[in-house]
Amino acid sequence: MHWTVLATDGQDTVAATNNPGWFYFGIEGAADDPASALPYEFALSAYPNPFNPTTTLSISLPVSSEATLRVFDVNGRLVREMSLGRLAGGIHEISFDGSELPSGIYLAALKAGHARAIQKLVLLK
Repeated sequence: MHWTVLATDGQDTVAATNNPGWFYFGIEGAADDPASALPYEFALSAYPNPFNPTTTLSISLPVSSEATLRVFDVNGRLVREMSLGRLAGGIHEISFDGSELPSGIYLAALKAGHARAIQKLVLLK
């Protein structure tokens, strides 16, 4: 089954479609329109990674969402939790400081709306 939905307010058009195995959400608009710069996919990444003692977590949101970031050690223990509040659609950067944590592998788990993403973090001291 394949579907496409278009919605417009007379100025901007929002398109949503599904492809086999994927969901695509995009905003069509002029290149100078800030809304057209929104990312198409929900994503979480970290750089540098491995890191010592700080890394930057980059969050890509195609739509605004309430967001929470949790960091776990490899044993599943919660080591940090941050309520990020309502983030607008776009790209956001969060600094993570691991100076009080031992070297090791950690998992950053981002929840934004119904979407979830996990990024492996490697802290090397």
